[in-house]
Amino acid sequence: MKNVKPFYKTWWFIVIIIIIVLAIIGAVRDNSDKENTSNDMQVVEDVVGDKVQEEVVEDVTETTIDTSVFEFATKVDVTDALRTNQHVTVKLVISEDSKPGMQVQNIITQTFDFLQQDDIKDAKKITVLVLQNDIKVTQYTVQKDNFVPNETDPMIELVLQASEIEQMSDEVKQHGESLELW
Repeated sequence: MKNVKPFYKTWWFIVIIIIIVLAIIGAVRDNSDKENTSNDMQVVEDVVGDKVQEEVVEDVTETTIDTSVFEFATKVDVTDALRTNQHVTVKLVISEDSKPGMQVQNIITQTFDFLQQDDIKDAKKITVLVLQNDIKVTQYTVQKDNFVPNETDPMIELVLQASEIEQMSDEVKQHGESLELW
């Protein structure tokens, strides 16, 4: 009688097992690559004119920046690009039924506390964008090197001295001018 090998010792069974093992390893690697890629990608909203458009940006650091100082915003998003260009962008959405001028005044005052946190100590610029109903009502950029907090001057004044106001709606502009803020 011929000596028959068990099927698990045959060359074809061993080849099938090797193929299956390689397929499993490939699938596991593929999933981990997808997870790493999704962690490095974030949707960042870019403002063109008065409308907001979304685009995917790679290598944006996951943020741990505290935005709790912005009490009057209904939504706060932060784009933390400290590692790439030492810039932080804060997008604040205000309530539909609120007065934008007063809200912007409050947000600029709250920016005073935001600028002093350790999480953004390496930032050179902080851009604050305020939206209402998906329309930009204000955008300003603070040059952090120009921001010098003190106990004597009003907080809003110190923030504005270090800032460039890039856009303001007419309503916000009129509010600030009536109070001689900007």
